[in-house]
Amino acid sequence: MENDEQRAKEIDGSVLEGGGQILRNSFAYACLFRQPVKIHKIRAGRPKPGLAAQHLASIRLVRDIANGRLVNDFVQSCELEFYPNELTGGEFVADPKTAGSITLMMQASLPVLLYCQHPSIVTYKGGTFVSTSPPILFVRDVLMPTLQRMGIHFELAVKQTGYYPRGGGNVQLNINPIRYVEPILLMDRGNISSIRLRVFAAGNAPKSAPKRMAAAARELLVSAFGTDVSVDTLIEMETHTPSSGTGINITAETSTGCLFHGSACGDRDTPFEETGRTAAQFLIESIQHGGCVDEHLQDQLIIFMALARGRSSIRCGPLSLHTETAIYIAKQFTNANFTVRKEEENFVVECDGIGFENRHLSC
Repeated sequence: MENDEQRAKEIDGSVLEGGGQILRNSFAYACLFRQPVKIHKIRAGRPKPGLAAQHLASIRLVRDIANGRLVNDFVQSCELEFYPNELTGGEFVADPKTAGSITLMMQASLPVLLYCQHPSIVTYKGGTFVSTSPPILFVRDVLMPTLQRMGIHFELAVKQTGYYPRGGGNVQLNINPIRYVEPILLMDRGNISSIRLRVFAAGNAPKSAPKRMAAAARELLVSAFGTDVSVDTLIEMETHTPSSGTGINITAETSTGCLFHGSACGDRDTPFEETGRTAAQFLIESIQHGGCVDEHLQDQLIIFMALARGRSSIRCGPLSLHTETAIYIAKQFTNANFTVRKEEENFVVECDGIGFENRHLSC
């Protein structure tokens, strides 16, 4: 391919967060700038170093979108080379054959799909609700409406839910390319105006689980925010799923449109009440930091802020290691200017984006 002779940018996969985010963000930037990349020491500090099935599915999806070439793309590989090419768009499938997180596979591919020549349809298979990452409902209820503020629009359809260990989830993404990403301003949190609580039991999971999780979570939420904030509860029972599972998803919205998320998966060793309290406590702590984004949204906005045409500002709680890593990788590939300053009990992340333009849509 025409860019194989260009020198690959080398990235240390063990720095900072030292996990899959380095892969996902590095591959996205590599595609956008047609910059070959070589990543070494992949997940070196993890109990099982190297690529897992979910990472492999993510990078192969990005390879397909970019009509590119991979070297050393196998499970447990600790060094990887990627040579991207033209972003044309089309229909794609990502399937790790496990309960690998669909949310994380989407994180790897979404920035790339925005800069294709044509619209794309992507089918993601795997886990829609797994313990190691935000669930697909985080994307639908928090990330997607927040990205709409940046001019990013896409459609998301959950065809089938999937849980650990078999996965089997199926999510379809329909997306049109855009010319520019717009900057975002999230500085005024406002007051909590509503909370949506969604609990579920799938397959052979105990049918009492959702009510027990919901009651425990609701008690904690009312204690934190009072009875003036409405808490809407939806209980879902799913019978035809490849794996059994339970979980809780909570979304809070403020008077200024800020969105916060908390979730937790049930497991056989944890009382369902404790699962409900875990999700509620995560949400409460995110809000009590005084910022406008939660921990998960915080790091996922960084790549879009770097690409945007203008200055973005977000107020958040303490910077997560994932956010620090996302900023670090952005600086390896772009001239985006990030500044982080502390203001009383929270932090402000500002970025002068590079105004990256989709050359296929330029006038």
